[in-house]
Amino acid sequence: MMLRLLVLLASLVSLTGCATGLYHPVWTAEDAPTIRLGRTVAAVLVPSESDRRLSEDAFVQYLQPAMDMTALHAAAGKGSSVPGSVDEARTQARTLGFDSLLVARVVETYEREIYRPTFGFYAGTHPYYGLWGRFPFDYWDRPGYVDTVRRSVIEVSLYSTHTKALIWSGKAETFATDSFVDQVEPLADALLKDLVARGIVR
Repeated sequence: MMLRLLVLLASLVSLTGCATGLYHPVWTAEDAPTIRLGRTVAAVLVPSESDRRLSEDAFVQYLQPAMDMTALHAAAGKGSSVPGSVDEARTQARTLGFDSLLVARVVETYEREIYRPTFGFYAGTHPYYGLWGRFPFDYWDRPGYVDTVRRSVIEVSLYSTHTKALIWSGKAETFATDSFVDQVEPLADALLKDLVARGIVR
């Protein structure tokens, strides 16, 4: 009975996760389904140049062929300036002749303390027991502990380069990693599902 209850609770948690998605909150332009994305360039604004290139390539890998994607570093070529802001990336995308721009960046990283309880257990302490004997086990209590985890808030936005308008934007909170490229697969997967559900990508 207890096993069935645990399986049911796990299923409900899974369904809840699928229903809510990764991005909270999400903003979408009212006319977003009517905007033609055309050729989209992906820009990842992170300090490390190697991480930026790998992350942009990863977005291209996970979003094609549903979207006509190109990495900004590949389109700009060698010797090009690295965009330091969303406005610079948008200007660069428009200059290169792209119709839309996908920008991903970390807007916040913080630490959170989480209390992790532990469970006590019974351990044998007496060699004898019986109807009138002592209970052969004593309860050993194991105290809980506090664990510190790092979290990142990542913003992903989609712009039209022709009108400079924001089409779609969402924020996702994930466990912080040393490299942004580790975050790209779930971000791209959730993004594509949301864009398809809203009729922005067909």
